[in-house]
Amino acid sequence: MRKIKLFTVALLLLCLCACGNTEDGSWNGMEKTGSLELQYAKEFRVDYYEDGYDVITIEGDEYLLVPEGMPVPDEIGSEVTVLQQPLENLYVASSSAMDLFLQAGAIDRVFVIPDTALQRIGDAAQRTEFERGFFQIAERICGAVQAENAQAAATQLRAQLRKIAENCIGMPFPITLNLTINRFMMLLQNQLVEQNLANWRHITQADYSRTLSAAGTMEDYLAAGDQIAAELVAHARELRQDQRDGLLRAYVMENATDMNMGLTAVAREFRLKPREAAETFRAYYGESINDVIHKARVKKARELLLTTDTPVQDIASAVGYCSLATMYRAFTNVEGIAPGKLRQSRLKDRKPEDGEGE
Repeated sequence: MRKIKLFTVALLLLCLCACGNTEDGSWNGMEKTGSLELQYAKEFRVDYYEDGYDVITIEGDEYLLVPEGMPVPDEIGSEVTVLQQPLENLYVASSSAMDLFLQAGAIDRVFVIPDTALQRIGDAAQRTEFERGFFQIAERICGAVQAENAQAAATQLRAQLRKIAENCIGMPFPITLNLTINRFMMLLQNQLVEQNLANWRHITQADYSRTLSAAGTMEDYLAAGDQIAAELVAHARELRQDQRDGLLRAYVMENATDMNMGLTAVAREFRLKPREAAETFRAYYGESINDVIHKARVKKARELLLTTDTPVQDIASAVGYCSLATMYRAFTNVEGIAPGKLRQSRLKDRKPEDGEGE
């Protein structure tokens, strides 16, 4: 809030030459001669006093603007912020202010910056050309993340961060740097999400732009970029693992009744070694591929036993078992009852058709 107020004060300093309407009143012994007429904003006021003194009030806080060569009145209390003209520099904490100062032709009064930097600020085409390269660099970083190449991702990100910093030298710093970092990182994050290389919630909570902006030195700034690249690759790897694990189970469930379905078939489908496929599946779901296959087959067999008159031998083949004995063993382990007995219980519970037994 303090930064916002200081920005408002800075912007008002450009406007105090405007005509004001006179009102009676005094302030700390000084006679009031007028006020700045506000047409839109109502969160502040500017009052003019004799001998060129001005008082800016923002949400109850008062700032006394003392004319060049004039003394600070003795009656001013410690709660009043004194701004002695001429001011050498102003710090603008709101990024939206830059265009206002630029349009007012006063950007050089806000910051002492080289002519080349002034030209870059005013040259929208040049800024657009610089930021157009963001897409290409972001795409290269995405490619490195896709390949799980943390070193390549770090190299690309480090080069881009250095270029951003160098391009912002001489500009309103650190505001321009922070804004440019944020624009690039948002673009990179969007592309990562679009290419299924990142989860939006995770990458937003990481707040990489804040991490970069908080770096105190160029070395820390670039080191933060290296760490971010490593985290992006690690996150993409985890996300890909989660996606693959989900596809693994879906594939197993969908093809469980295929007589050829098993660990070897799953490993072949996902180009994994059988041991890797087995360990991955168990680590993610807490049970083996064969356990899931048997449960799916038994579930389907139970449905057929209770809803059809299909022979048990045929049901065994239909749900993927190569022999009746194998189905009996799996069915009994899962259901706690043999398939034949389940079928018999169903027949006993069936009510006689109308006319039967007479």
